[in-house]
Amino acid sequence: MADERLRSKSELKRFVSSNLKRKGWTDDMVAILIDVLWRDKFTMRTSGFYYPGGTDAIMAFNNATRIFSILPMDPLVADFIPRYGFYSWSSKAVYHRKYETETIQLPNEEGLYAIYFAADETIRTQTLHYIKNPSEAETKDLYLKKVLISFVYWDYENQTTLYFGNDRHGSEWNPQMHWMLHRTLKGQVDNGLTVTDMLINEDGSLDSHAQFTVNAGTMWHDDFILNFASAGGIETIPILYFLGVGLNYPRFVETAGFGCYKGIDRICFNANAEVITEVNNDYHVMYHLFAVNEHVDANRKIITVMGQQQYETMAECYTNVTPELDTVYKYMPQQGTCYLGTIIFQVNNNYGNSVKARIVAFFEKDASHPPVSIAMDSVDFLEITESQVLSWKGEKPITIAQIAHGFTVGDAVRHNETIFVKAQANNDVNAQTCGIVTKVIDADVFQYKSDGFLIDAAFEAGKEYCLSPTVAGLVMEIPVPEVWTVGQVRQSLGFGTPQGLKIEIDVGDEIGEAIVSSNLVTSLLIAGGNLTLTQSEGDDVFTPFPYYTITQLQTAGQSSIHFENITNTPTTIAGYGITDAYTKTELNTSGAGGAVHWNNVTNKPSFSSFNSWTISANIVSVRDIENGEHVEFLHGDGLTLEFGGFATLRYSHAITSYQADSVNSGNTVIQSITLDDFGHITTLATKTVDAGITDHGLLSGLADNDHPQYALVHGDYANYFQVADLRIGAVTGWSLVDNGTVLELRYNGVKKFEFKTNGEAYGTDFIAY
Repeated sequence: MADERLRSKSELKRFVSSNLKRKGWTDDMVAILIDVLWRDKFTMRTSGFYYPGGTDAIMAFNNATRIFSILPMDPLVADFIPRYGFYSWSSKAVYHRKYETETIQLPNEEGLYAIYFAADETIRTQTLHYIKNPSEAETKDLYLKKVLISFVYWDYENQTTLYFGNDRHGSEWNPQMHWMLHRTLKGQVDNGLTVTDMLINEDGSLDSHAQFTVNAGTMWHDDFILNFASAGGIETIPILYFLGVGLNYPRFVETAGFGCYKGIDRICFNANAEVITEVNNDYHVMYHLFAVNEHVDANRKIITVMGQQQYETMAECYTNVTPELDTVYKYMPQQGTCYLGTIIFQVNNNYGNSVKARIVAFFEKDASHPPVSIAMDSVDFLEITESQVLSWKGEKPITIAQIAHGFTVGDAVRHNETIFVKAQANNDVNAQTCGIVTKVIDADVFQYKSDGFLIDAAFEAGKEYCLSPTVAGLVMEIPVPEVWTVGQVRQSLGFGTPQGLKIEIDVGDEIGEAIVSSNLVTSLLIAGGNLTLTQSEGDDVFTPFPYYTITQLQTAGQSSIHFENITNTPTTIAGYGITDAYTKTELNTSGAGGAVHWNNVTNKPSFSSFNSWTISANIVSVRDIENGEHVEFLHGDGLTLEFGGFATLRYSHAITSYQADSVNSGNTVIQSITLDDFGHITTLATKTVDAGITDHGLLSGLADNDHPQYALVHGDYANYFQVADLRIGAVTGWSLVDNGTVLELRYNGVKKFEFKTNGEAYGTDFIAY
């Protein structure tokens, strides 16, 4: 008989050639040839389930027991025996049928578990196995050599499954194809799953300004289709984040009615995939939207993943979409993931909706150039080119590393051929501004722009801003009227907009002396702080006019004219006028002459003229006190101030005695105190009281009606006392009892006080006063 062994082609040739001449064609030889050619029909199957997605089997997981089970689906068809089938692969595809429930229990440990069929060498059949937290190499081995069923993430902290995936890929595609799709394309949209109902770049006053909808649709998970219902709108979308330094455990949070998570004050980001942190006011954060192969929990099929960082501008968000997705894919436990896009939220405390946030952009799924949705008026950060590619509106920030740079956002900077320093418009070298600091990353790294926007509400829309000539680095509003001095530079830096400063750095104009030719000056005009000379020929001469007007000199706080610089101060004057012009510098310089009339000076002092004060101590002259000096009044002195020979200020403080501190002790008590007219103690008298009457000291447990003054009454035969009048009020409960040896005072039958025959009197609560 023919044996059951499957012979190779070379073995069959040797077998036939060695036996054909000797034996001819025997029945065994023909049987062997038939077995080789016809034993198995040709099949394209490899490893995997007979039906992609395992539709002939039911998977379940019990949270209480942590038992995973897979069993045949019963279609309730007459005479049909429920079973499910799959292929394994060794040297060829081998078909397996399962008629009973297969189970396996997972350990009570946090982690991602891969569950699969593999050969049990003991019983020589396919049984369930698991691997905890499989590495990339182990996951690849599962795809290529095992029959993968599911990935389950067990949340040890909450004792529940965080994710239960369906990974029953079919056997019609080879394992290498499944592995390639898993590593590269991941899940792909089949139809629907579009993101709609976004109100982009609204004012944040309504909840709808931070909400969106994912329409119903289907997704390819390699070779089988998954169905999804619509999600979002006013319904809650769960948010995945990662927890724990160095652990990155996945967890879900929710904010009812939204697809973003709000902390106490603002929505949050997942800092470094470790902790939840609230976004800074007026910053941006990304939430990444996914459809996933969750098998059981329908509410976790559409999820968002919390962004990993916060960003000042939308352009920074655009730059960091891919890096954030790389981190997200690294830590997501879900194995079937279809990226639908990224929603950009801007956060502001002044927004009136529930989450203090609004949607400002949406990046759609694309690996190289994500299509973007932005509002028509979002020109402050981004623009879309003709080829529909998102780009920065203006210049990308330049990052500079400089140890201890000392800059803050908004500083105007220049390079001095060695390092970056603050620019200043005090001369043409210091005014060579190269940019405005837009971000301080840390003490040693900053960013600046020479074009684009500096987002800062401090810049008023419609105003022009320039470099300050007096404060290094300051971007100041151009004053009206403009006042400049020779040598300074009028360096314009930009204009205020509703979004902040639109940076436009012009070539500065150095302020020089006015040049007047020999031509006839046809007109001279001083207006708006500027002097314009119109010549009969040539260009007009324009220069800032650095003088104070009469109105300015008469207005408090407009100038700093020193009192010593004011001349011609008559008591009356018929009129006034500035006959000769003095510069501010001249008027502010000690010793420089000026023609500012006394009547034109406001806030004049009103005191009388004098040169010195005379001080006397106890009517004994000490010395003269000149202008600008001061007088110190010492304790115990009686002083008189006389000045100008016609006025006197008397300050008297005579203390005739000093008393030492006195404290009651023993039988010594303070008897009397004498005060002078100023309230000082001049006399302090004490007295020693009889030893028979002493201070009782503090008592505890006294009733509210106890007298605040009390003493212990004590005496003997040598120093006795008499109670002249002992009265007992008509209060229920009091009684006076003579028991033969002592006289007792009782309350409600309880002795409170007693008099003994030796004259002593004492009691538990007795108070004499």
